[in-house]
Amino acid sequence: MIKLTILLVLVLSPLKSFGKDLICPEPVNGPWDKMKESDFTKESALSQLSELKKVYEMDLEVAPEFIQQSNLIFEGAHLRQEVLNSINEPKYNTHAKKAFCEFMKNRAYLVH
Repeated sequence: MIKLTILLVLVLSPLKSFGKDLICPEPVNGPWDKMKESDFTKESALSQLSELKKVYEMDLEVAPEFIQQSNLIFEGAHLRQEVLNSINEPKYNTHAKKAFCEFMKNRAYLVH
């Protein structure tokens, strides 16, 4: 468990707080379970990490969806940060935006 926590902290530590600027177009009248870009912030990733840590420390039983949702938030936060970190590298930034927007379009839904 300690190794998992350390690994996740190392992965998330470079994440910055994100502004309110959207990277990807938002669907008009999207489905109720569609997540927003603002769900993939450093704060939301660290909050999810804290909740995940409690599960293992307290040996709690959780639904598999909780673990899947945690992974989704970590992945989305990482992809969004890749976009922000590559602003000065146009070629990579284009690739990073494409990957993040594809994630937002196809996978950024609440797990249920």
